[in-house]
Amino acid sequence: SKEAARQELRQAKKEVQTEKLKGAATTAATNIAESVGSFFGSNKVKTLERENKNLHERVSELQEEARQREQQQAKHIQEITDAYELRHRKLSEFTDFVKRYFPYVEKLIPTINFLRERLGFNDDIIRRLCTFKDVPIKGKLHSSEFNQGFETQRAVCLKMESSISRLMEYHI
Repeated sequence: SKEAARQELRQAKKEVQTEKLKGAATTAATNIAESVGSFFGSNKVKTLERENKNLHERVSELQEEARQREQQQAKHIQEITDAYELRHRKLSEFTDFVKRYFPYVEKLIPTINFLRERLGFNDDIIRRLCTFKDVPIKGKLHSSEFNQGFETQRAVCLKMESSISRLMEYHI
């Protein structure tokens, strides 16, 4: 994930910094050892030089790993961004298509929400009503106008307004 990649990158940078500090300490120790090398002999100086070289190589490796992780993270972020933009563009094109060729759909949305949320109609009933067909219903209904429920066996929900340019009215 993006956060995990960032965490790995931070860890790699910390390791690079630690290795740099170790390298600096080794370089300082090498310089001190060289200045007093005649007292201790040249083997210790060569050992410190070897350690210094190894630490510098390790720092270079860690820097390269950090650079590669940054590139991978940037590539991953770009792929996610591209996929999001493509999906958003397709959704916008679809929405524009629906609005252009089916303008009444946008006007049906408040009615659909009312039927689902206030009247408790299921998707099948709402779909049939949106095709402007009468729908027989039975069961318990609630009238918000009279604030009471009632039972029905053969009620019909029908569209009373024929013009799709106006708000739809349904009557039971």
